[in-house]
Amino acid sequence: MYENLRIIMFEDELGKYFSPQLEVYVKLDNGTEIRLINILYNVLVMWRDVLDELDIIKDDPLEPLIVDIPISRDEANMRQSSMQVREGEDYQFDFRMEKFNYENKVIEPMDASGMDIKFQLQKLPETAPIRIQATHQAISVEIDVDIPLSKEQAQKYVEIREDNLKEKFLEGILETLPDIKKDIQSKIRAAINTQISKQSQNPQ
Repeated sequence: MYENLRIIMFEDELGKYFSPQLEVYVKLDNGTEIRLINILYNVLVMWRDVLDELDIIKDDPLEPLIVDIPISRDEANMRQSSMQVREGEDYQFDFRMEKFNYENKVIEPMDASGMDIKFQLQKLPETAPIRIQATHQAISVEIDVDIPLSKEQAQKYVEIREDNLKEKFLEGILETLPDIKKDIQSKIRAAINTQISKQSQNPQ
């Protein structure tokens, strides 16, 4: 039993796009390769039929297993194929390139010859930027702040996809950093005073 990361190519009116899908395979003694999900489905069907014959249950037959279906571009963009790498650990990363055959409605192997395939390896960030907005009477100011992150916080941060959720995550961390909060408040007061000074010098 082993896992593979399937990189599947789809196509729409905007062109080609890819979607990652982690799949677990089982290789039989005769060399045949079967997806684990198919084995589990067959076992469920078998036990459903056995229990039905024994009059223990009376359920409708299980719906057919549908796995090779096209994925929309939006759904593909939501999927992640990232992985964690730790210093000193040995890991074999196996993947396969495939494409969806729209005529036969199946996913099949794809020839990746000549493709420019790149992998990126990035360190966890030590800080993360957040923009703080404040309003005093009719004056609004914005300041950019770098929030320090622990390794655990950095790992959670990079796993968050949506910008608004990242901002809420950083705001939660900021609440635990009183010294940085005081520094931000000081910068906000200074920015507001600067705006007040400019307005007093240039009255409308």
